[in-house]
Amino acid sequence: MVVERAHRNSDGGGGAIPEMVEAAEECQKRRRLHETLRAMALIPCQRSNSNKGSSFNSRGKGFHQSGSRPPYNPRNGHQHSSSKNNSQSALAALHLNTPTEGEWVPDTGSTAHITDDPGTLEQNSVAERKHRHVVELENSALVSSPPHIPSPLSLNLPPIPSLALENSALVSSPPHIPSPLSLLPEPPTSTHPMTTRGRIGIVKPNPKYALAVVFPTTPPEPKSIKVALRDLGWRAAMDDEMKALHQNNTWVLVPRQPSMHIIGCRWIFKTKLHSDGSLDRLKARLVAKGYNQQERVDFLETFSPVIRPATICIILTLATMKGWSLRQLDVKNAFLHGHLDTTVFMDQPPGFEDSTAPTHVCQLKRALYGLKQAPRAWFDQFSSFLIDYGFFCSTADSSLFIYNHDSHILILLVYVDDIILTGSSDSLLADFVSHLDLLAHTNMLDCKPVATPMATKRVSLSHAEELYSDITEYRRIVGTLQYLTLTRLDLSYAVNTVCQYMHAPTNEHFQMVKRILRYVKGTRSLGVRILRHSSLDLFAFSDADWAGCPITQRSTTGFCTFLGSNCISWSAKKQPTISRSSTEAEYRAMASTAAELTWVSFILRDIGLYQAQPLTLFCDNLFALHMSVNPVLHARTKHIAIDYHFVREKVALGTLITRFVPSSSQLADLFTKPLSRVTFDGLKSKLGLWATPTSSLKGGGKEEYPTCL
Repeated sequence: MVVERAHRNSDGGGGAIPEMVEAAEECQKRRRLHETLRAMALIPCQRSNSNKGSSFNSRGKGFHQSGSRPPYNPRNGHQHSSSKNNSQSALAALHLNTPTEGEWVPDTGSTAHITDDPGTLEQNSVAERKHRHVVELENSALVSSPPHIPSPLSLNLPPIPSLALENSALVSSPPHIPSPLSLLPEPPTSTHPMTTRGRIGIVKPNPKYALAVVFPTTPPEPKSIKVALRDLGWRAAMDDEMKALHQNNTWVLVPRQPSMHIIGCRWIFKTKLHSDGSLDRLKARLVAKGYNQQERVDFLETFSPVIRPATICIILTLATMKGWSLRQLDVKNAFLHGHLDTTVFMDQPPGFEDSTAPTHVCQLKRALYGLKQAPRAWFDQFSSFLIDYGFFCSTADSSLFIYNHDSHILILLVYVDDIILTGSSDSLLADFVSHLDLLAHTNMLDCKPVATPMATKRVSLSHAEELYSDITEYRRIVGTLQYLTLTRLDLSYAVNTVCQYMHAPTNEHFQMVKRILRYVKGTRSLGVRILRHSSLDLFAFSDADWAGCPITQRSTTGFCTFLGSNCISWSAKKQPTISRSSTEAEYRAMASTAAELTWVSFILRDIGLYQAQPLTLFCDNLFALHMSVNPVLHARTKHIAIDYHFVREKVALGTLITRFVPSSSQLADLFTKPLSRVTFDGLKSKLGLWATPTSSLKGGGKEEYPTCL
């Protein structure tokens, strides 16, 4: 008799994760019961005396293995007595007593293997009833299973063979129940070769949702010493400043005398930020009130040499073309290293008065920020150190220092407390070393950009002739723009124009300044190109705008100097006198340009670079060119005799050559007058003003860009 097992497939279904976990635990319990019952269903088969060898059971998938032991039959008088109880008889009928070797039959668990021996009918009926009870228990357990949990029988498990383990029950371990999260499909993996920010872990907030981005707040700068002393961060910054001053022996305390001229001091607080806007450090600086100093009492000389912008461009061009290393150094507390040559008395720092001598004053031994002679004292101290080291000062620029060692050279530029160092030997550099966020201060970050810094036509405004309300603000912005022209030659003429009204600016002039800021907003990535592979020929372009100033009728001189293909110096300046003709204005511009070329040649000579060809000057005025080569002095040119003789002498000696250039190719036209957008953009690219290249998402690009200042 064959009893088939019932299989019930689960149709799956969803549900909350906690319910699935509880159902999975219940399923495991039922699985253990199911395996135990299956183990109990493994019944040893009887052997018939008439069967020899192995015979296949047609009622099931098992097989019987022949042996020497005779089959058990109570009617034939077996050795077991009839006094056994009913349970022992049932166990004997089910053959669950201890077997001998080779008596168990492997089973797939799908049917019951009952022998068809006609001499064992009673035993077969007992086994059938027992087996039917086992199957009914199993089916009842399957029916009570939750409908959304897969039944263990529907998991397509492999057959579990019955093993001959002595005195042990066969219990299989429950299968692994997968986590609900693991059943979700895995996200697709991109195989595209493009390198994106997401692949390399760069996360940048989308500007569309900038309101949802929370930026770290920086501590406000205190307005008074009392507020600063209550803050632990600013108090620590002030302690660091005082520690540096005491270690440097900046002053000594002396009793106050009525004859002393005592100046005050104050604290300046500044929050230093990283390039990404995060907080770098809190900086507190003790500054002397130098505006209270008296000449010939507290100071004598205040002038400090400053490097010329053209010198910086020359050195950067040479370093780029020759492949030299560049180092930028910033001396910490530079002015504190200068020694004073006059006696200066100062009040004790607010908040740090000496409790043992509160009425004493500070007699300064070293320079302090705010003193009129502080820049001069620092430069004298540093230049003395350089000369002792082996440098010599250039005769053309006192802020340029050169050091020669064997066949190598070191070049050092000093601009107040900033230093640029370059040279042909990295070892010498290592041994010796042992823009301005203007828009943020003027609230012009959200302004609409314009294409040119100046309008070609004057715009009429109401109250245009009235003085601007905040003259200090005007001067501060224009003074900052002057520094921006060191690397932005396209701003030279516009900034020079607004600088002429700093004594009494009007509303119209401030509108001109705002237009410059709008132009800067749209061109913040522009910089002067420096090509590495270029010649070292020196030439220049000269131009003039005759009577360009509507108020004084004076002309404007403009020129630009090139070292090979790189523009190294430029200028836009109003001439000191009125020119009676355009030829006169052009010739004065040629004289200024010739002087610039001569000075640059002196710089190159000090470095060791000599010009093999005469200097070349390009001009678009034929009459001015004829005057430079004509030895006859006409009556109409006597009033410019000095400039005439200067240029004429250079041409006669063969050190200068003048050449004609058409007005359409005159590069210096950008420095003399406002231009239209098309002309302005064309001259910018010819002068080498390029946008700084930014990183691309394409990847694998092989473009080589020149260095941009």
